[in-house]
Amino acid sequence: MPRGAQSPLISTFVAVGLGVTATLPASADELDREEGVRSATVTIDECLRFIDTVPSAEECWRRTLTVCIDGMPSHGNQLEINFCAYFAREAWEARRAQAYEHALRVAPADARERIVKANQDWGVWKTGFCDHYEPKPGDGSMAPQLFNTCLGRHAAQWTLDLERFAWWYDR
Repeated sequence: MPRGAQSPLISTFVAVGLGVTATLPASADELDREEGVRSATVTIDECLRFIDTVPSAEECWRRTLTVCIDGMPSHGNQLEINFCAYFAREAWEARRAQAYEHALRVAPADARERIVKANQDWGVWKTGFCDHYEPKPGDGSMAPQLFNTCLGRHAAQWTLDLERFAWWYDR
């Protein structure tokens, strides 16, 4: 399918309680990475905007998965859950990269080194922590979900930490 074209099999779903509208392919055969990540990004943005208190990475991670799964044709068979975990992880990783770049731009020079070092340390820790979930042949159908959930949940938390840090220097 050409970049930017919408499949006629796209279904629309609404995140209950959030007022979020996003689209997802109507079947696992039609799953489109770009569209799935875009939908997850919309859900994350809306989740963070509607939380009354300090945003919770865990709560937004769960909402992102729930909205995606509820919008799938089977409402959450294992293949769809695996895709949703992947889409959510990719969306959080993209937001994390933006938060990191923003933190580097707004932080004073003496803090930039610490941000770079903390980000490197976080990457090593996250990878080591989630390695035991990495899918291997014969691991079963839930392995991709567990791996993407591990990486994604940690990316969500680190993203919010970076955003809070940048906020401190932005104000």
